[in-house]
Amino acid sequence: MKSGFKKRLAALLSCALVLGMGMETSAAGTRVSDDGTMVSLVNGFRATGADCDQVGFMGPSQALAVDSYLTELAMQRAEEIAVNFSHTRPDGSMVTTAGLCEGENIAMGTGLGANGAFQLWREDNKSYDGQGHRRNMLEPGYVAIGIGHVQYNGEDYWVQEFGRTVRGGTPAPVEPAPEQPTPEDPTQPAPEEPAGPQYSFTGGAGAAWTPGSSDPLVITCDGDFSKFAGITIDGAAVDPSNYDAWSGSTVVSLKPEFLQSLSVGTHIYRVNYTDGAAETSFTIENASAAQPGSTNSGNKSPRTGESTPVSTTSNSTVILSIVMLIALSGAAVTGMKLRKRA
Repeated sequence: MKSGFKKRLAALLSCALVLGMGMETSAAGTRVSDDGTMVSLVNGFRATGADCDQVGFMGPSQALAVDSYLTELAMQRAEEIAVNFSHTRPDGSMVTTAGLCEGENIAMGTGLGANGAFQLWREDNKSYDGQGHRRNMLEPGYVAIGIGHVQYNGEDYWVQEFGRTVRGGTPAPVEPAPEQPTPEDPTQPAPEEPAGPQYSFTGGAGAAWTPGSSDPLVITCDGDFSKFAGITIDGAAVDPSNYDAWSGSTVVSLKPEFLQSLSVGTHIYRVNYTDGAAETSFTIENASAAQPGSTNSGNKSPRTGESTPVSTTSNSTVILSIVMLIALSGAAVTGMKLRKRA
C-alpha cells in the first residue's frame, strides 16, 4: 500500500463485527448503487487467497454470489450506521444474532470510494486479532454477499453483508429507534420556565406603619381573589389569623397586633396566587420618629369603605344639639305663658 494512500485513509473509521457492542441507530442518508467494483475486488481477493498475519493461509475460495436479500440488508445497515456507527441495529439486535446474515464489515470516511473501503478491510499491516474484516472477505464458508453504500453529511458509509446461503428476496425492515435527545450542555444556562401572570399592586406598595398605631396596613393587588393563595413576609408564610382578606381585586389588611410583632425596618411582602404572585415591600417605622399626636404618621396605604359602614358623631355636635333642644324648649314655654296672659 502506498504511503500517500495510507495517510489519506488514516483518519477513516472502520469496525470489525464484535459481539456485545450496543448502540441504537436510525436510518438516514442517500443510497448509492454499487457498480460491481466492490464485489469484483472481494472476489479477486478470494481467488488468490491471502495470509492472515502468517497464522494461516485462507483461500483460494469460490466467488461470492450477489444476493438481493443481503444487498437490501446492506443498504439498510449503511443508512443506520450513518447515524450511529455500530454493529447493533435499531431494535437492539445484531445482524448475526438476529439471523439476518453470518458476517458484516462496516466502514466510513470522507470521499471513501469502493477501492478505499476495500483497502481498509484488507488490513494488510494488522495482527491476526485485528484482521476481522480480512477474514470475513476470505472466509471459504461464505457463498453470498450484499453491498451497501450511503452518502450522508459529506461522508461515505459502506457495508458488506456475508451469508452461507443465497437467500434472495428482501429482508424484513427494522423500525428505526426513537431519536435520542441531545444531552444538555452543563456550561449553558438552563432554559427559563415560562412565567405565570404578572400581577401589580394598586395600593399600599411601599407603605409604612408606626408601632403603637391602631390602624391596619392595607395592601391591594390586581389579582383575581378567587385565585388568592395566601401571603408571605420575608419568605415566611403568614397565618391567616394575622390578616383579613377580601375581593376587590385582592385586598389584604394586616392586623395592628401582628404588625407590632415585626421588627423596625423594611420587609418583603409577597401575595401568592394559584397561577402567579406579586411582590413589594413595606416599612415598620421607628416609633420615636413619628410626628407628635400621629397614630400612623407614615401609613400611606389607601383606605376603602368597609362592607358595613361605621357612622360616628363628634362631641361638639352632641353639645350643639343639646343647646338647641334647651333653646327650643325655652321658647315653647315662653310661648305658652304669653298665650295664658292673653
